[in-house]
Amino acid sequence: MDGVAYTTGNATHKEIHFSLDYIKKVEHRGKDEITGVLVHEVVHCYQHTGRDTCPGGLIEGVAGMFQTFSICISSLCFRVS
Repeated sequence: MDGVAYTTGNATHKEIHFSLDYIKKVEHRGKDEITGVLVHEVVHCYQHTGRDTCPGGLIEGVAGMFQTFSICISSLCFRVS
């Protein structure tokens, strides 16, 4: 599979596909990386594309923003504990 992950489906059924080769490459930081990618893909499950009129950069940017926030929040929680 090319890339890290992708989401496919329709309004009532979604599938997230994840590259096992990628997981193997990031084994040393696996938990944070897998969590971040899954958050990114779950955001895509809830996004609307304006009937495919939204720019791809906006779609990816919003998902990336949530991915970054999830990693930052996760890191802060572990530091405080």
